[in-house]
Amino acid sequence: MHELINKLKQNNIKIALSEDNLELSFPKDFHSDSLIEEIRGNKEALIRHIRHLSQHNSGYTPIPAAPKKEYYALSSVQKRLYFIYKFDNSSLAYNMPQIVRLHGALDSDLLQSVFRSLISHYEILRTRIGVVSEVPVQYIDDHMDFDIEEYSCSESEIEGILTSFIRPFDLEKGPLLRVCVLHLSETEHILAVDMHHIITDGVSNGILLRSFMSLYRGESLPSLSVHYKDYSEWQQSSEHHSSLELHKNFWLEQFKGEIPVIDLPTDYSRPLVKRYEGDRVGFSLSSEQTEKLKNISGKAGGTMFMTTLSLYYILLKKLTGQDDLIIGTPVAGRDHVDLEHQVGMFVNTLALRSDCNGNESYTEFLNRVKSMTLDCFGNQLYQYESLLEDLKVARDTSRNPLFDVMFSYQNFEDPELSMGDLIASSYSHDHVDAKFDISLTVSEDKDQLFLSFEYSRNLFKRESIERFAGYFQKIVDDVTANPEISIKEIQMLPSCELDLILHEFNDSSNTFTGHTTVLDLLSDRVVEFSDAPALIFGESEMSYS
Repeated sequence: MHELINKLKQNNIKIALSEDNLELSFPKDFHSDSLIEEIRGNKEALIRHIRHLSQHNSGYTPIPAAPKKEYYALSSVQKRLYFIYKFDNSSLAYNMPQIVRLHGALDSDLLQSVFRSLISHYEILRTRIGVVSEVPVQYIDDHMDFDIEEYSCSESEIEGILTSFIRPFDLEKGPLLRVCVLHLSETEHILAVDMHHIITDGVSNGILLRSFMSLYRGESLPSLSVHYKDYSEWQQSSEHHSSLELHKNFWLEQFKGEIPVIDLPTDYSRPLVKRYEGDRVGFSLSSEQTEKLKNISGKAGGTMFMTTLSLYYILLKKLTGQDDLIIGTPVAGRDHVDLEHQVGMFVNTLALRSDCNGNESYTEFLNRVKSMTLDCFGNQLYQYESLLEDLKVARDTSRNPLFDVMFSYQNFEDPELSMGDLIASSYSHDHVDAKFDISLTVSEDKDQLFLSFEYSRNLFKRESIERFAGYFQKIVDDVTANPEISIKEIQMLPSCELDLILHEFNDSSNTFTGHTTVLDLLSDRVVEFSDAPALIFGESEMSYS
């Protein structure tokens, strides 16, 4: 961040916040697409940096330390995760395993010591959940027994061991952290770390990784002014809730009236109780397609998050025939400067509702998505769980509340993992749990976009999702060829599939005489094939006669 701030100063670029929106002022002779993309990619970090400065310059109020107690309040998102856990405590959907391959000599004793130091340093890693007077709370143990699971194995045995290692947590018994090391040789190892989502999130995993490398190199960690329990007690306080009234009113206005339920074209009937077996289909956009999308984003004064989100809305509209759509998206939830280096589950989820009107142009729709997104992000302090409670959303065991499709945009690079002579590289494990019907993740790497559909195998066949990926790419082609194209004119079917439907499935080679109607043709077939099956349901069938 300091390097980016210095670049802005050197180029005489001024940044400011206006109603939680980032405003930039460029000199007339400025021209650097790479720096603009770097600014876009670090937008949230820049906003946090400005807030940090303003808080310290205008009466910064720290998160107060919670008084020492036997137990503490859960945060809003922890309450929801505990409810999901109690509904199905055998699910792996909220396990967050991270697996790397280590190259070099591994000091097992030092590794054990490092993880024990991490557990000692971060209270959240010594947290377990309990219930007091029917209310879930969190307990923080002063000490927690912890040992690394170690195995010596061959390459062919890795997947079997990892599958056994990634198993359900008992949230009422700590630790909610497990570590496993597979020794393939003296210089080849697999390190697996699994935590429950109730104690960590993506940003926290990055903080823990950096802390882990520092400790392994013999460095000490800076002291923490607050811990997660302080945040959860502060978040649940009446004073904090009263400060969010404007945010609350915004979201209740967003969801007034009937709330739409998405009706995706699934391959299988929806299970009565939600299941989490999932898979992924990855695809990418070429550098040329990506560059065209960036140009469209720039002209609209938006971001690639907004642009790819708008394309996702169009895909869903085309798949469902619905205009009123809700897509969920995660936000870091670390608006207070005290939370920047904290470990825990801070993520809030925003339910982004938009009307995808087929009569407007893509550019017009993108501008509406931009406006809606800015409004929603500007009111992100109101918790998703509070919205569900205030809307009194009815519980449906087969679906998620409010939305069943998710979207996330990532533009960060994987950190280089190096601890002296020990080098780490990524390791891909096959297991996928799908929390939603379909989730689209977009990641930006240099001059290309890489996309991944995570989907429920209980609802979709893989080939269907592969078709959806092709549809998305076709929508990108239509939009980049003509950004003023109307939504209804965007054709998501590739030419080969369109030809199949129009000319093979729809055999129009027959000629008809007179004023034959569809009803006339149907009547002729009823007479001709009177004994043929007309309706089939399960084991029952009915003929035309």
